[in-house]
Amino acid sequence: MLSKYRIYLALPLVALATTARAQFGGPVAVEVAPIVQQRLPKVINVVGTIRPARRSLVGNEVPGLVERLPVRQGDLLQPRQIICQLDKTRLELQQQQLVAQIAAQDAVIEELEAATASATADKKRIDRLFENGAAMEKEYRDITTAYTTAVRRLAAARFRREALQAEAGQLADQVAKTSIKSPFGGYVVALHTEVGQWLAQGSPVVEMLDLSTVLVRVDAPSAVLPYAREQQPCAVTVDALDRAFNGRIKHVIRQVDELARTVPIEIELANDQQMLAAGMFARADVPAGPTTDRLLVSRDAIAQQGEVRMVYVIRTRPAEVHNTQPQSPPSKANQPPAETRAISTQSNQEITEAVPVLVRLVGEYEGGVAIEGEGLTPGDRVVVRGNEQFLLMPPGPVPVVVRPTSTPAVARASGPAVGDPPTSQPTSAPGDDRK
Repeated sequence: MLSKYRIYLALPLVALATTARAQFGGPVAVEVAPIVQQRLPKVINVVGTIRPARRSLVGNEVPGLVERLPVRQGDLLQPRQIICQLDKTRLELQQQQLVAQIAAQDAVIEELEAATASATADKKRIDRLFENGAAMEKEYRDITTAYTTAVRRLAAARFRREALQAEAGQLADQVAKTSIKSPFGGYVVALHTEVGQWLAQGSPVVEMLDLSTVLVRVDAPSAVLPYAREQQPCAVTVDALDRAFNGRIKHVIRQVDELARTVPIEIELANDQQMLAAGMFARADVPAGPTTDRLLVSRDAIAQQGEVRMVYVIRTRPAEVHNTQPQSPPSKANQPPAETRAISTQSNQEITEAVPVLVRLVGEYEGGVAIEGEGLTPGDRVVVRGNEQFLLMPPGPVPVVVRPTSTPAVARASGPAVGDPPTSQPTSAPGDDRK
């Protein structure tokens, strides 16, 4: 218990030490960016759940015994990668039997082709003789019947071979399907079989998720329907990662829940870094009103302490003049009046300060965050680098020195074009800049 109290007592001392360093070390060096006014739509924050772009319960098309199962839960599979191998010994033996049957049928066809050729020659000969009246009618009918029978037997043999060939192709397809492959690239999240288990046709083998892109499904009030449109930019915050992502509305499902009076909306996020997983809790800013003028700042400008959010605005004020008596005053003849000296000193010296202003976040956009705060106007400069030090100091203005900024100003657009793809690059959520 004593060690805990020592920690609590040490925290104010650290803050006092930091303040003392700031006071005796002079102004704090900071970087600034201007507040931008843009016409942006009204948004509301709704909660939802991350879902995979595709989910598949992979099954088998042919029955068989599981011979090999080279994947486990959590494995990342490539498209067409083998998931499960069934025993194919029985099918391969059937293939060998069919190959022999086809070879035998080829021999039968060859024999029938020879018999048909002989019958064809006899038919031509008897036709000539019968036309000239040199052949008996019974002989003519017998040879003609023999010819017709030979042709039909040859055709039947050829049809039989085609049937055997089709059966062989079907068997080859079954042999190929004993190797169960992933339908797409994704993660294995569940196994439904094991080596040595007999699988009937259509039995589940594994469950897979495609997380290359994810869909955040939220239930928004039905009042957003006039304003929420497909391909609109939409900011999503994932609390578990303390990150914000830029996405786009993929689907607006126009089926309102009769009890909650909400409409499902799916927001697509790219997941190139594989940071997002199915089932994560997420918050989304969904368009919910007409476009109005809003003040937009960089996310780095937001300083948060608990539930309090603020920005530090750069202000200048005249320096205070302290009249002191010099040890050896100059002659009065070469010195201007005291009033003139005081006015001259006051007009030539100014103090630059970072003044804290409490703000309320009214929306997140791809260009930054929209805020409301007393006295804020477009063009005001706010601190975007160095403001983390101010949270350790007592509340109030802090003397600063503005240095050249490496942070670009907020983009002068409300978001990318509708055709732009969603980006998976995470950006800091408001309030996560605890540098």
